[in-house]
Parts: sequence; C-alpha cells; structure tokens
Amino acid sequence: TIDTEKRIHTFIGPNGSGKSKLMQIIKNTIGTAKVKIIAGNINNINPINAIDEDQAKRDSLNHNEIDNIVSLINANETVRKIIFYWFEKLFNKKLSKEGNMYKIEEGSFTYYLNLDGDGYKSFFNLVYYLITPEYKCIVFDEPERYLHPNLQISLFNMVKKLSKDYDKRIFFITHNSNFIDLLSDEIEVFLMNKSKQDVFNITQIINATNNKQFKTWIHYNKSILFSKAIVLLEGYSDQILLNHLMSKLNHSAFASNITFTSVAIVKENGGKTRIPEYQKIILQFFECWAMFDLDLLLDTGGELAKYVTNTTQLVDFKTKLGAAGINNKLTLKTFYNSTTNNISGSVSLSV
Repeated sequence: TIDTEKRIHTFIGPNGSGKSKLMQIIKNTIGTAKVKIIAGNINNINPINAIDEDQAKRDSLNHNEIDNIVSLINANETVRKIIFYWFEKLFNKKLSKEGNMYKIEEGSFTYYLNLDGDGYKSFFNLVYYLITPEYKCIVFDEPERYLHPNLQISLFNMVKKLSKDYDKRIFFITHNSNFIDLLSDEIEVFLMNKSKQDVFNITQIINATNNKQFKTWIHYNKSILFSKAIVLLEGYSDQILLNHLMSKLNHSAFASNITFTSVAIVKENGGKTRIPEYQKIILQFFECWAMFDLDLLLDTGGELAKYVTNTTQLVDFKTKLGAAGINNKLTLKTFYNSTTNNISGSVSLSV
C-alpha cells in the first residue's frame, strides 16, 4: 500500500514488470484532470519563444501530447524568477529574458535557449508543473532519459524541494538509482518483482527491521535493487575480484542480472557477522545468497548457528574441528592445504 503521508513514491523493476501500466492506473485512480504524466522528460518540445498565453493554456493544459509551457512564464514574473533560479542552480548557467526570447549566459559565451538541447528546454516544462496549481500529482516516467547522470541527481533534489514547497504528490517510474532515496522520511520505494509477480514496499520492509546499519548500507548500494538476485560478500576486495572474474569468465551471469556486493561499509573488515541479517531482510523481496571466507567454519561470531538446521550436528562438527587442532585461521589454512583435509560427518545448511 502507498503511504499517503509521503510526497514522493518511486517505482522500480525490470522491463515487463508493469510499471507503464501502473502509470495509467495512477492516473485513472486519482483522476485525469489532476495528474500530469511527463514521459521521458521530453514531451514534444517546441521552439522556445513567446506565444499567446490563452492559446498556450488551451494547447498545453488540455492535451497531454503538447507542451508549450515555456511560453506561459512570460505572463508570470514569480514563476519566471523561480525557473531562472533553478536553471542556474542545476545547470550553473544564467538565464535571462530578452524580448520574447531567452538567453543563456555561460561565462563569456551567450546564446539563445532555443538553440540549445531538449534537456534544457524540457526543464521549463518540469518546473512549471511543479510550481503551478493545475496538477496536484505528477508522474515522471523514466526521467533519466536525455539527462546527464549529475543532472539526474540535481533534478531529483529539486523535485524533493519543490514538491514540499508546492504540496505536490510525485511518482517516479524509473530504471535509475539516482531517483531512489532510502534515508528520507518523505520518500518511499516500491520494487516490482516480475518473477514473483508482486510489488514490494522496500521502504516499509527496511524500516520494519529497525536496523539503521542495514538502511545506511542499502541506501549507498541501492543499485542492487535493479538486480534479479544478489550474492553477499564479506569485503570490498571480494567484490572487486568476483565482479572482475565475472566480466572475464562468465558473461551469462551478467545476463542473469546477478550482483556480487560486499556488506562492508567503506573499506572495513568484519562483514561476516552482518551477512546473515542482511540476507534475511533482502530475501523478503528477491533472491539472495551469501559467500563467506573459509574461516566461517571457525564460527567465532556464531554465524554458523544461523544457517545450520541441526544443533547436534553443529556441536559435533565444532568438536571434531577442535580435536583436529583447528582453532584459528592459521591452523584452519594449514589443515585446508593438507592432503588429509577432511572432517568426517556433515552439517545441513539452511537460509
């Protein structure tokens, strides 16, 4: 369910998971007259100039396929000032009005806006709908298209600020992690899982764990949410090595969209103790496996008990390790490299 207390709702998922269909459901549920869909950040951008305001309103506000919004700012100085402010903040370029034309000042270089790319032109449409009352709900369908990665981040930050200032409900439908924020109290993220044919509220799942460390970790590794499955690793060196080997030896794994990622924060060690808990959370919305270093068998942090289903087997296994003189990493490594590296008996593992 959607949390109505939050202003921004981001939906992610693979192609064919139903995101575009969802867009129409949102529009039909809330009401066509109140929802503006901005598809791909570009909606038939016309040349930047000034035209009759009444005609522009008829063309732009009554027809989803036409956006002459840029012309409307000529009649509204307040809107114009806001647009100019955000244009300079996002693009680091000054914008000014000269008659019925708009000029960009970039250092000592000056040129008319209508000569620039669609990314800049579409900016007018985006800001206009965010700050004017015609629509209470705006749906951004794949806003990452046509935008430089840094501008994607800037756009998202701008939308977060303006949606609060102008009381807007925002929906992002995206394939890009730049439009995900798992730390904000005003944003929620939904994962549309095609294989499970279900929709998961990632924000609710994460908040229910009360695990601040996991919340911080997954926010800064949020690109994993676009994977089909994840393999959790202890350290960054493991992540670098395995992803490199994958790129050289196993291209089919990339096609399967499997991601190897470390649970370490920054470049620390000791990720082993976090893996079981992180894996348990992630398994709520898609497949997740764990890959440990060999010293997992020493069970110094009690990790094995979280996977072994038979306590008697675990106790027996650890007793036999002790009897073989294996009680630290050095003795474990020596035993592993020997020709008699076998401990009789077995344990059953489960997640």
